Formats: sequence, C-alpha cells, structure tokens
Amino acid sequence: MGTLVLKNVSKKYKDSTAVNNVNVTINRNEFVTIVGPSGCGKTTTLRMIAGFIEPTDGIIRLDEDELVNTASSKFLPPEKRGIGMVFQSYAVWPHMNVFDNVAYPLKLRKLSKSVIAEKTKEILRIVHLAQYETRFPHELSGGQQQRVALARALVMEPRLLLLDEPLSNLDAALREQMRVEIKEIQRKMGITIVNVTHDQIEAMTMSDKVIVMNAGNVIQVGSPQEIYNKPADSFVAKFIGSANVLPCTRVGNAADGKMKVSIFGSTVDIAAVESSRETGFISVRPHHITLDRTSSLKGKIVNKLYQGDRIEYQLTLHNEKISVVTDASEEHNYELEDELGVTIRQGVWLHQ
Repeated sequence: MGTLVLKNVSKKYKDSTAVNNVNVTINRNEFVTIVGPSGCGKTTTLRMIAGFIEPTDGIIRLDEDELVNTASSKFLPPEKRGIGMVFQSYAVWPHMNVFDNVAYPLKLRKLSKSVIAEKTKEILRIVHLAQYETRFPHELSGGQQQRVALARALVMEPRLLLLDEPLSNLDAALREQMRVEIKEIQRKMGITIVNVTHDQIEAMTMSDKVIVMNAGNVIQVGSPQEIYNKPADSFVAKFIGSANVLPCTRVGNAADGKMKVSIFGSTVDIAAVESSRETGFISVRPHHITLDRTSSLKGKIVNKLYQGDRIEYQLTLHNEKISVVTDASEEHNYELEDELGVTIRQGVWLHQ
C-alpha cells in the first residue's frame, strides 16, 4: 500500500494561486521530495495531501481510496486518511516521556495495553530510542526529539508518511545523520514517504524521486540524477546545484550523438537535443569549467571563495558572471583581477 495520485490539483485564494494544476503519481515505497523556494506551493501541496487544506480543484487518491474529489464534493478528514505526519517543530508533548509520546496514537485507538507496549517498543527499537523510553523531551537532543516525532508517526503503521521540513531545526552534523537514519528506516519499513524541503542537498541525497516546484507549478519530476544532469529549464539548473546559464548558438552536429554550440565565439560539444531553435541557453556546472592561461575565451576573477578542499572563483565573461570550482591546489591558486582562459568542457541545452 501507499500509491498516491494527485490529478489536476489546484489551490486558489481570492487574489492568487498557491498550487496550479498538479499532476503527480508517487509509487508504493518511494521516497519522494517536493523541493522549491519559499512560496512555491510545496507546503500547501503537502497539507492538501494530509487533509489540513481543502483543494479548490482536483482529485487526490491513496491506493484505491479517494481522499478528495472536488467534482463530487468529497473530502475525507485527516484522521480518516491513514496518513502519518512529522512537523518541522517536532510537536512532542513536554509532559510525556518518550514511551507515552510514541504510544499516544495507539491509546487513542483504544488498543490493549499489551499491544500498545509491543508496538511502541518495536518502533522505539527501529528509531534507536529503546534506551530512552522513560526520558522526557527536555532531556533529549534535537535529533532525539525528531526521532520521537518520527516514531509517533510510524507507530500507527500509516500507508503514507509526510515530512514537513523535519530537519530544518537541526545543526548541519545532525541533519546529515538524520538524513541517513530516515532513509534507512524507510527501507526497513517499506513505507511511502513524501518529504518537503527547500534544501536541495536533502532532496538529492534522500529521494528516489524529486518534484521541483516554482510559483505554484510543478516544473520537473525525475530521479535526482535526471534533475541534476538534465534540468528542464534555467530555474531547475540554478536551484538544484549551482549552474551557469549562458546564451549560445547552435552551429552544427558533432560525432557520437552530440551537437556543436558557440558560446561567446568558443565552440563546445554537448549532447544533441531535438529543437527547432538555433539560439538558446546552455547550463554549465561550475566544475565543468577549466581555468588556464592559454584559452582564447577570457574571463577576469572578481571573487575568490575558499571552501577547504576546493576554491570557487567568480569571473566576469562577456558581461556575464560565472562560477568556476577547482581543487585547492597550488596549481589552481589564482588571485583577484587575474585574467584567465576559460574552457567549457560540457553543458546541457535548456529547452526553456
């Protein structure tokens, strides 16, 4: 169980559209992340799935059950959807210990004490909190409190688990640890998860499928590799991993299924695409550009950002600002105002 379908789902307010005609299928046992900037509609979409917001239009189906159908005025309340949710703020009860926090949904279902104890202890074992069941929230770290919230959502054995930016309150080291733990728990339990975040690293490292949203619209759906390597447009290219988006002109075909494009007079071979346009834009990742002293295409360094084992240089190139990432070796140690050759090794033609 756990296949989710959104068909023509929209949410409109008096003077704005928060979510516009979303059509997405999330398969059983998939870990899917909806990612995008603030105000893109991702949280509204998640809350419509949960039942906290009623769509203006559309159908939401979980397995064979219709949760929402605006055409027939059907709207199943949240408590009847069989969905678990973990909030950004954890929402653990301070007056209850870990065991009672996690067991609470089972008590509401009026299960026997023995069943409640068995299910609660098992889920605490899965989230690595078995030894903390008598502790109160103020005695736990942020990561442990987040695991309590996760366990409470999972103990009900939901068909679908929703995560509303659950890692945003954690420090960097804990975020990285929790990414791994949540993914491991998802694999063990075989549960479908829909996660919402603005953190592109979280989206790319945890997900089987990524849904990129902007201004209420779904811009692209695909695996992390597809989203990164074949961005649908300049927004996706820039939002998912930094990218330089540069104007280019198609000048011919090359061998091995590639085509030639001209960027400021310099020719680059990229993967061939079907397009009626001769001019367009190319997405070039910063690590796909090489700096040297010999290339005829010249740029001037205007900023230098040391990042440990690598250096990011920002250059002006024909009135465009580009980013280039190199390793932090002496060979690649350049200074501000240096004028260097720029070689673009690969890029992706943008369809929009």
